Order: sequence, then C-alpha cells, then structure tokens
Amino acid sequence: MTDMRDQGPSSRATKADSKPARAVLSEDSISSSVLTHLLGWIAAFSVGGLMLTLVLIGARLSLKEGGGLQPIQMEQEMTGQMLYAAGPGGMKVDSSLLFPSLAQLKNDDSLVSRLAFVVLATEVDSPSEGVAELEAIHEEKAAGTLALSPEEEALLDDVSVLVFAAASGERADELPAERAESLRTTLGFFGELLLAKSSGDQNALDALGASAVRSLVALIVTVLWFVGFFLGGIAALVTLGILGVIGKLKSGLSLERSTGSVYIETFAIWIGMFFLLQIILEGVTVMLQGGSLAVYMGPEFGLISSLIVMFVSLSALVWPLIRGVSSARLFEDIGLSRCNVFKEILPGFVTYAMGLPLLVVGLMLSMVVAFVLNQFFGEQPAASHPIQELIGGGDWVMIVLIYLVACIAAPITEEIMFRGVLYRYLREFSRAWGLILSIIFSMLISSFLFAAIHPQGLSFIPVLGALAVAFCIGREWRGSLIAPMVAHGVSNGAVMTLNVVLFG
Repeated sequence: MTDMRDQGPSSRATKADSKPARAVLSEDSISSSVLTHLLGWIAAFSVGGLMLTLVLIGARLSLKEGGGLQPIQMEQEMTGQMLYAAGPGGMKVDSSLLFPSLAQLKNDDSLVSRLAFVVLATEVDSPSEGVAELEAIHEEKAAGTLALSPEEEALLDDVSVLVFAAASGERADELPAERAESLRTTLGFFGELLLAKSSGDQNALDALGASAVRSLVALIVTVLWFVGFFLGGIAALVTLGILGVIGKLKSGLSLERSTGSVYIETFAIWIGMFFLLQIILEGVTVMLQGGSLAVYMGPEFGLISSLIVMFVSLSALVWPLIRGVSSARLFEDIGLSRCNVFKEILPGFVTYAMGLPLLVVGLMLSMVVAFVLNQFFGEQPAASHPIQELIGGGDWVMIVLIYLVACIAAPITEEIMFRGVLYRYLREFSRAWGLILSIIFSMLISSFLFAAIHPQGLSFIPVLGALAVAFCIGREWRGSLIAPMVAHGVSNGAVMTLNVVLFG
C-alpha cells in the first residue's frame, strides 16, 4: 500500500535532524494508506447519500398518500394571521390596503389556498368577495375544468355551507366532529376562523384575534432581529475578508501534525452509527406501538430517544484514541481544547450574523433547485422538519424537549462531527492546494454532507449548506468549536421560537 502520511511542517523539519525519519513521523503522524482514505470517503458519502435518498422517498410517499388534499402551507397561514391581525382581528386597517396581499392567496392554483382566500376575504374585505370566489370554484368544477379528489370535494362542501351561512347572517349547523377536525387540520388558522365565525362564537373570535396580534408583534420583532443581524453579518464578512487579504487575520486551525485518514474514518463510523441507531429506534418504536407500552410511545418518546441517539453516537470519538491519537491532541484537533467559553459567546453571535447574508444566497439557490426539480420531476413536497410538525399540538413538556434537541443536542453533536472531525480532516487533506482553495473545498464538502442528512429534502440543501458555511467560517476564524456551537444553537433557537409563537 502507498503510504499517505502528510508531510506537515514538523515532518519537513526532520530532514536536517539526525533522527531517522520514521522515528520522528511516529511521534507526529498516524499511519494511513490510500485504502483507508478511500474507504472513509466511500463510507461517509454512501451513508449520507442513503439518508438523503430515504428522506426523498419518504417525502414522495407522503405526497402520494395525501392524495390531492394537502394542508395549508405555513407561510400562507402566517400571512393570513398577519392580515387578520392588521384588519378585523386587531388594528382595523382599511381593507383596501390589505386586499392586494390577500389576493396573493388565490394566485396559488391549489384548492386549499383558494378556500383560504375565501375565508379571509369574507372577514377582511366583504362577504361578496369570498362568495364570488367560492362560486367561481363551483363553476369550474361544474364545467369540468377543475378536477377534485373526494377529499377535496368534501372540504369544498363544508366550506361552502359555512361561508354561505356566514354571508347571509345565519348560524350554520355544527359540523360533525371528524369533519370539523379535518377542516382545522387542512386549513389551519383559516379553518379555525371559519368555524368560529359560522357558529357565532365571539370568545373564539376574540381569542383568534389576540393570537393573530401576538403573532404580528412577534413577526415584527423577528424582522428587526434578522435585519439587524443581517447587516451586522455583512459588516463582519467584509471585515474578515479585508483582514484576510491584508494578512492581519490568520487561521485558528492547527494543522501542524498529520492524522492521515483517522478523522475521515471517525466521521464514517459516526454517520454509520447515527444512521443505524435511528433505524433501530424506528424498529423499536414500531414494535412497542403494538403492545401494552403503546401509550408511552408518543412524540415525547421520539424526542427523548433523539437526545440519547445524538449523544451516544459521539462514542465514535473513541476511534481516534484506538488509532493512536492522544486525548489531548484529539480535543485540540477538533476544536475542544481548553478555551474561555464565555469569551467565545460573542464570536458565536458574530458567526450567526455572518450566516444570514449567506442564508439569503442559499434561499435564492434553493428556489432555483426547486424550480428545476418541479420542471423535471413534477411537484415536489414542501420543505419541512418533523420537529416543526410537533410544535402546533405540543404542551410545555414537548416544547422544552424540542428546544433541548434543536438548540443543545444538535449543535453540540453536529458541530463536533462536521466542523470538528470532518472539517479538520478535509483541511489537512487539501492543505497542499493552498489556503484559499483548501478552505473553499473543505467548506463545500462538509456543508453539503451536513445539509444532505437533514430531513428537509433536496431543494433545501442550499439553505442549510449556506448556514453550514458560516459555521465553518466561525471554526476557521476562532479555531474553537464553541463559536460555531453558539451560532448553531442561536440559529435553531430563533427559528423554533418563531414557530412556537406563530403556531404553538
């Protein structure tokens, strides 16, 4: 086998040393070969690709099982809440100012979006607008230009009964519990509003108005938060770029001692273990759901299990020790050597801020990817995360567990393995290419794998990858993993908090 020990600075220095080269290398380098590097790469990308494939298959199956009836999209539901809060639900803004934004709902060809427009137009503008759109839907159906599934026809009938009753000032008969729940599930906020209005439940309407106003305030605060950090992120990126060009900024990463293929082996072991533990967890869940323990197999069980899986998977860090890396060297290499944690908090927020301008770029690329996928492979499932789906019906215990998973466990585990182990390996592997090329290569490879193993789907890879690039910048800048961990936790926490306020 061909020896692939990296000739770092300490190794080059031995040419003038009287010691035999092999003796010096044994102190600073870990033996590796072409085969160990190759197997590490194959294993890491194979498992990552398999996880991405399963996500895509699951999303397609979910889309097919749902038939033609898909729930209202979260951004549309949020738009509805904002318009209701600005109009009849709170601020009483003139409807003529709100209608242009409201009309965007019916620009979507889906029945669910058009029915959402019907419900909100009846409230925000006038009953005639909602009734006119509803009549147009019925005319298209009668003419055969609008094909509906049985579920869609049932939804259209229920909405029609309630809207026509509300428009005429009459109280509609109460829907059966199952159909009312289907209305809430499919139309979300719009379904709740229609049920409250048609039944004349003023308390429910007041509660919806108060909730919409809170959501509007939360959105305003969120916009200010993101705009502030976005501008700060641009300033930070420009500043770091200038300092790097003039030579005032040096990498915080130590690559003086070679570890060969040890860290790609470690990453491959981790991602394989993580995937296997998830499969085992799913199998155990399925088996227990059919028995007497089914009552304990709720979403809380899944979240607690995810916490355990994430931290247990870090046992893969034993592998470098087995391969001859000392514990002190391991912690230094992956960015967990002694450092002032509190001193890294501010750089963590700066790293988070740098991620927001990159996130905008990622969002634009994501739209391009989604467009291409839709053109070649038909309608693609909307990007979503299982945790987001738990927020709507979760109690305080569920919310706490979600924050523990998203803001503590995931940042610690993923930063150690992606920006610690994998990024360190990639930088060493490519350092002969020059600093800039090595950094770009390492950022792109590690960020792609990071994005690929998440459940949001193929079109969302540019978004998650953009954030991962920012975490890599933080790692390169600080050397320590604390700043990327803080940035990762803040990013997840901001998204989770917005979801909890809007949909919790």
